[in-house]
Amino acid sequence: MAVLSGCGQPVPDGLELSAGIDAVHAGPPGTGFVDVQFLGVAGFVLRHANDMIMTAPMFSNPPLSKLIPFTELTFDRNAIDRFLPPVADAEAILVGHAHYDHLLDVPYIARRHARNAVVYGSATMSHTIAAALPVERRKVVNVLAARPGRPGIWLYNKKRTMRWMAIEAAHAPHLRNLTLLKGYYDRDLPRLPRTAFGYLEGQTFAWLIDFLDEAGVPRLRIYYQDSACGPPDGMLPDLPEDDVRRVDVAVVGVASFANLPEHPQRLIRHLGARHYVFSHWDNFLVSPADPVEVLPGVDLAEFVRRAETVLPEDADWTLPRPLAVLRFAVPK
Repeated sequence: MAVLSGCGQPVPDGLELSAGIDAVHAGPPGTGFVDVQFLGVAGFVLRHANDMIMTAPMFSNPPLSKLIPFTELTFDRNAIDRFLPPVADAEAILVGHAHYDHLLDVPYIARRHARNAVVYGSATMSHTIAAALPVERRKVVNVLAARPGRPGIWLYNKKRTMRWMAIEAAHAPHLRNLTLLKGYYDRDLPRLPRTAFGYLEGQTFAWLIDFLDEAGVPRLRIYYQDSACGPPDGMLPDLPEDDVRRVDVAVVGVASFANLPEHPQRLIRHLGARHYVFSHWDNFLVSPADPVEVLPGVDLAEFVRRAETVLPEDADWTLPRPLAVLRFAVPK
C-alpha cells in the first residue's frame, strides 16, 4: 500500500546522509582521486582527471499519476537542465536496464548535455531509444556481457584510460514474486514510448568499471548495479589472473531489497569491496527540488542493518544525498 500511494518516508533517525565532497580513502593515497557523484535514483557521474563516465541519470521523476496506463509520459527538460551537473566530457552512459526510471531522461541528456557519449546497454534499451539517438551512439552489450562461467569483453574509451564490462544480472521483484514491465523488444521502435508501460526491462546488467594508469593497469575498480538481485545474477565473473583485483567501490541498489532475503548480504560477501555506496533508495515519485525522501515501502534502516552484519572489517559504507560527491583516493 505504501508503494501504491507513492508517499515517501523520512530518512530514519540515526542514518546520516553524505551531503558534500567527502574524502573517502578506498586505498592508500596515490595518483589523485576519482569523484563519484550521486545524481539521485541510480544515476552517477564518475570522474578521474579528464575522464568521465556516467550511469543512467533520472531527474524527471514523474508523479504516480503519470504512471497509470494510457497516461502520456515525457521527460522534464527543465528539471534535467537544472539539476544535471556538467557532463560534456562524458564518454559513455551505462544503462543497467530499460525501465523508465533509468532510461526516460537518457536520450535528452545524450543529445543536449553529453553529446559525445555513447549509450551502452541491452538490445531492448537500444531499440527503445532508437528514434532519439543514431545507431552509432547506441551500443548493445548482450553478447559481450559476462555470465556465470564466462568473462565478458572489456570496452574502452578512446584514450584507453577507462574500461567497463557488462555483467548479466536480474531485476528484483517489485511485489513479492512479481517483477513489473518485464519483456523485450526485438526491433527499433518508431518513436519513444508514450507511457511508462512502454519501457520494458530487457536484459538487466551490472557493470565493472576500471580507471587505468598509463600502462593500462587498473588503479581503481568500481562495481555498479542499478537493481538488487541475487546470485548468480550480477556476481563478478571469473577473470583472467592478470585482471583479478579487489573492488574498491561497490554501488549497491536498495530498491525492492525486501523481496530478496539475502540482499545485500550475499553480494557484499561476494564482492569484499573496500567501500559500499548505497543507491536507488530515494523517492523518484517526487521532484528533485522537493526535500529528499526514502522510496515508498523501503525500510532503509533494515537494509543498512543487513549490510553491516557482513561488512568486511576494513570496509565502510556511505548513504549519499542526491548530488553529493564522494572522493576516493586512487592507489599507486
